[in-house]
Amino acid sequence: MSSYTKELFAAKDIAKEAGVIMRKYFDEDQHIEIKKDNTQVTIADKLINSLVIQRLAKAFPSDGVIGEEESTAEYGGGRKWFCDPIDGTAAYIWGVPTAMFSLGLVLDGRPVIPSAHYLQN
Repeated sequence: MSSYTKELFAAKDIAKEAGVIMRKYFDEDQHIEIKKDNTQVTIADKLINSLVIQRLAKAFPSDGVIGEEESTAEYGGGRKWFCDPIDGTAAYIWGVPTAMFSLGLVLDGRPVIPSAHYLQN
């Protein structure tokens, strides 16, 4: 079994940074937009998704990222990081502090590293 220590620490650090962004915009103007699928997206969603892509590209350049707002890869085999910048965007917009950030590494379809940060943390 491989050790994923570097990946785990990277995911943990990214989750902390995502939490800072979530808290910053929670009480501010969130610049809400409507996506093509009629769901809402905030500036925090976009900033967090971009942060994930930037950090992972630097740490693991050959890995792909599949994010809710932006991706660098398509579904399939290999190493892919899956990101939901703000799970619970509607509650987040309404000021209900139940949203969370989630990030996970999947290797050939098998979950390897989970990471999450709750807004209330």
